[in-house]
Amino acid sequence: MKNSIDKIFYLNTAQNSKVTYEDLFFFIKNVNSIKTNYSFTNTKDFILNFLSSVFYNVDINLHDLNSLNSKIDSSKKLKNVSRPKSLEEIIIGIKTSKSKIKLYTSGTTGQPKEIIHNIKNLSREVREGDKFKNNIWAFAYNPTHMAGIQVLFQGLFNRNSFYDVFELTKDQIINILHSNGITNISATPTFFRLLVPIKEPIISVKNVSLGGEKSNNELQKKIKESFPNAKVLNIYASTEAGTLFSTSGNYFKISPDMREFVKIFDNELIIHKTLLGNIDKNKLMDGIWYKSGDLVDVVNKETNEFKIISRKNEMINVGGNKVNPIDVESIIDNIDGIEKSYIYGKVNSVIGNILCAKVQLRNSDLTANELRKVLMQKLPIYQIPRKIEFVHNLKLTRTGKLRRYL
Repeated sequence: MKNSIDKIFYLNTAQNSKVTYEDLFFFIKNVNSIKTNYSFTNTKDFILNFLSSVFYNVDINLHDLNSLNSKIDSSKKLKNVSRPKSLEEIIIGIKTSKSKIKLYTSGTTGQPKEIIHNIKNLSREVREGDKFKNNIWAFAYNPTHMAGIQVLFQGLFNRNSFYDVFELTKDQIINILHSNGITNISATPTFFRLLVPIKEPIISVKNVSLGGEKSNNELQKKIKESFPNAKVLNIYASTEAGTLFSTSGNYFKISPDMREFVKIFDNELIIHKTLLGNIDKNKLMDGIWYKSGDLVDVVNKETNEFKIISRKNEMINVGGNKVNPIDVESIIDNIDGIEKSYIYGKVNSVIGNILCAKVQLRNSDLTANELRKVLMQKLPIYQIPRKIEFVHNLKLTRTGKLRRYL
């Protein structure tokens, strides 16, 4: 374990837990039982169990931390297995593992779906090399979901350190970023909306990536101001397929080598089954294509560039006008005194739906009428919420995204 004995692998100040690479090696070397279907109470135990299961080729069902969906606790005892002699052997074993990993979608718009992946799919986008070896990660995803696992593999394969910031307060996160020389942050746009702007910019951060939801220019501007030395990337990924695209702007591009596997059909992104995990074949169009549910706008047919508009099931019909709730939220969220908003439709017998808003304020006594007056200058009448409710907090999904159902 050259130069890795004392190096931090994982640190969670909120849970008072620390794992060095030496700890990781000895845990995996000596573990005798793998929990295969279990709801964990802390991230450290989950990560150690997960990496042990992958190294020893054990299939595992990834429930959320403290999940109530774990109906049966089960485990597998390790017998007659070959024990690792080095950290390098562990990493090679994880890369070549035959484990099947059952994941669950985020549940942004309803009941989470289960998807089974192999390690090859989960680590498909990992990049290794000298330019990655000094990265220090702020771990900002739920570790039981696709994005969390991909970040975990990216850091582990390059022997990086992780500082857990998932579900911490803004002040706690900023303190960790400032005091530990964090270089990389990958998180949902919702995470960054609650984090930025930051009064004292953090210059150590070199790479910021956003995934899981639609972003916008205003958010990216605030991120760049808060992390002036960072390269900012938008990531397109899903639990079903993993990471497919990245861009430094708002336009994604289907590269030539991907054009046989990703297409646009009726303004919806569809994905070839070979890029997916083990998914129900009845959900495939013509037995081949998976309809992602993401509506897109093609901006250049020759270069196959497109931008994400919204989720197909999120569009709201208001008097014959299709309203994208994310666009309305983007306008509201940039009004002084507003922390975050959530737009949804309520059935109306006359116009199909009326728009409603839940709004979280930030040090403000803004009223509903005052908010409507501001919106009258920014939006057409059919995009202005009829009902506005001020709330203390907006509900997030298990992956840290805004939950889009009541």
